[in-house]
Amino acid sequence: MLTNLITIATLKSAAGKKVFGRGESYCTNGAIKQLQVKDDRITAQVQGTELYNVKLWEERGELAYDCNCPHANDGYFCKHCVAVGLTWLAGITDFNHTDEPLPTDSWQKIRDYLAIQSPETLIKILLDVAKYDERIYRSLLLKAEPPEVNANTLKTLRKAIEKATHTNSFTGLNGIENIITGLDETIDSLEELLTPNGAMTLLELTEYAMERLEKTRDDLSDYDEEGDIFSIDERLGKLHLQASLLAPIEPGVLADRLFQLEITPSETANSFDPITYSEALGKIGLQRYRELAEMEWRKYAHLPTRTNYDSQYFKIKRIMETLAEAFGDTEELVAIHATDLSSAYAYLNIAKIWAEAQQPEKALDWAERGLQAFPEKPDNRLRNFLIDAYLERGRNDEAAQLAWAQFLEQPSLTDYQRLHTVTSAVGNWSEYRERALNCLNDDIMQAASTARAWKPGGKTPNYSRRIEIALWENDLDAAHAAIQQGFCEQSLLMKTADAFASTRPQDALVIYQQIVPTFVDKTKQSAYEEAMIVIKQIATLMLALNQQQPLLEYLNALRVQYKAKRNFIALLDTLMSKKR
Repeated sequence: MLTNLITIATLKSAAGKKVFGRGESYCTNGAIKQLQVKDDRITAQVQGTELYNVKLWEERGELAYDCNCPHANDGYFCKHCVAVGLTWLAGITDFNHTDEPLPTDSWQKIRDYLAIQSPETLIKILLDVAKYDERIYRSLLLKAEPPEVNANTLKTLRKAIEKATHTNSFTGLNGIENIITGLDETIDSLEELLTPNGAMTLLELTEYAMERLEKTRDDLSDYDEEGDIFSIDERLGKLHLQASLLAPIEPGVLADRLFQLEITPSETANSFDPITYSEALGKIGLQRYRELAEMEWRKYAHLPTRTNYDSQYFKIKRIMETLAEAFGDTEELVAIHATDLSSAYAYLNIAKIWAEAQQPEKALDWAERGLQAFPEKPDNRLRNFLIDAYLERGRNDEAAQLAWAQFLEQPSLTDYQRLHTVTSAVGNWSEYRERALNCLNDDIMQAASTARAWKPGGKTPNYSRRIEIALWENDLDAAHAAIQQGFCEQSLLMKTADAFASTRPQDALVIYQQIVPTFVDKTKQSAYEEAMIVIKQIATLMLALNQQQPLLEYLNALRVQYKAKRNFIALLDTLMSKKR
């Protein structure tokens, strides 16, 4: 019976204290919709960032659950499941502590009752609810304000913004849902000002709301698991942009306003750059924005190149880059980037600018200057740019030298593939291949000799990179030999077993069987399901090899080994029943 499985204690144990608290908040905020009970199965919808579908039911004496949210998909008992369980418990309490679950037609009964009431009765019911629910009270108050813009409306909306963004030391986990709901409702009211008459006021209010939201984000960032505050900030930014298109404001005045917002230190996700607001600014506004940016830029442009500038430098630099791009001024864009040549990547950025401007020789010159400026710390992205440039010009030997130097620094599959491409063009890949594999083997052994306890595999040589290369070359003998020699990352073991399955099934079985415990030992539903995928692959291979009895023995051995993991055993039993 669900009454034995769903209790406050079991919900808190399944979810953990933090998630339980969030689910409790969902429950008290009325986020549960269409809760129904049929055949000892509870279904409901929970309104969060999206509308989530939740199911709770009894399975082999345990509480089973399902929700389409990311947290539940990872195998966890999520806040939405908690909220549905608590709502169901509240329904039992309401029915004199009987074992009857919440009736499936409860919402329809309420709807039918309300449908026959007079307007006066409905008003009284709503006012009574609003007395005890501040969220509903605030929502009704905002909706009651006339749509015309007047001092009272402005005052009411500013207070609503302050109320919606107010936090204290007790807000935390349980209060964030109220904060988000209050902000959404406040923005709903602000949207009513999106008219030519209300747009100027809306500009002011959205800017005020974004400013207030910063403190709210700082206070609640640890609890905002779903990024709700970011979504609120983004919504305010879109509303501000729409208001700028409607507001009767001079383009130059708008440019002044936007520029100050853009260079003021802020944590908002919104940008007030001239391109985003180009339609509202028009030609006159864009020119004024550019004048303001150039005046600010002069404070930094004369400074010598150095590695660290303050945040304002980066802000104004980005604005200047945006303007240069908008006006199609390549020379100016290069000059802006050239004020900071503190890394090889900075040279690459300039090389790319010239390449996009169809100036390949200037692009090559800047790339080569970058390589010369940072011989000890070359950027692989810069080297790759040069390799491609050299190959296009037929300078194959220079391209091969760069590719080889890159591989020597960090022998990896990506750099091995790059070396293959380049030296194949030169015509001496076989020579470079042998050298590269010897170099990789030396690097693997060197890494093992200096390994620390926290590194994967400890001091056992990690042959993952060699196996990656072998699989890329479809050299299964080399892959099998490498696996026998040392450690290999789990994801790569799976790829290797999959590659072996068709031509080396026995070798594939050995690897698959090594992988299964690594999943089951994680003790969570999503890991159990991943283990079952591997076990099904094992079953398919063994049946194809006419190993029915060894397969059943293997499955029984798993059942004995992991008998304490009931959810895993349930999945295993389902598979075994099909194999008998």
